[in-house]
Amino acid sequence: MMVDKSRPSIGRIYDYFLGGHHNFEVDREAAQQFLKYVPGAKKLAQLNRWFLQLVAQRWAEAGIEGVVDIASGLPTEGHFSEYLPAARILYSDNDPLSVAYGSEILKERPLHLYVEADIRQPQALATAAAKYLAGLQKLAVGFIGISYFLSDDVLRELAKCFYDLCPAGSPMAVTYVVRPSEKSTLAATEKAAQLYKTLTGVAPHVRSPQEIAALLAPWKLQEDRELADWLEIQVPDSEAERTTLGLQMSGALFIQP
Repeated sequence: MMVDKSRPSIGRIYDYFLGGHHNFEVDREAAQQFLKYVPGAKKLAQLNRWFLQLVAQRWAEAGIEGVVDIASGLPTEGHFSEYLPAARILYSDNDPLSVAYGSEILKERPLHLYVEADIRQPQALATAAAKYLAGLQKLAVGFIGISYFLSDDVLRELAKCFYDLCPAGSPMAVTYVVRPSEKSTLAATEKAAQLYKTLTGVAPHVRSPQEIAALLAPWKLQEDRELADWLEIQVPDSEAERTTLGLQMSGALFIQP
């Protein structure tokens, strides 16, 4: 397997922010460069993962039998497997390194499978999920830490594909970058987005709560809050950090009605 170590990877930078060890020097250098301009980036990665854990606990209590996790990154540092060990979980990513490492991490979990898939072509992943999760009635979709790297058209297609896959009552958890209303915060968000594009070649999309709900229809929005509110913590910790946090993220829970 050939892995490009000359360019930073979003998944590996994310792993570094979470305290993981599955990353290269180019990823760590990019992460440190990014933190110089957006000191809150590490905190945002942690908030995404903590929200995932909150969702996983809810799904475990609800008796979810199968999960499709979209753009999973590395299944370490408190991923779905830790909270839903008896569920059938299909992890996915377009990064061969994440798939290879992830499969190795999951080798002691026969119910958890990692597949390589490009979410910009969601029908292929939906087809794989339909096969792997066949016969299960309580399904859920994890869509955490990735929506802001996808275009509107891809989000619409993804929502339709997985809406058709899931039985009525299936939940979907999403995080997204919020378009702030204040001009000063909006400027910081735009600066952070441009820097991320410079470092990784991908600029995050910024959307309002109304836009994300419309793009993911016919899924029905149940609840939408800032990640810090979900977790009942104060972020940022100070007014100075507020001006450098850059990207404000929310978590939304949807249901297949």
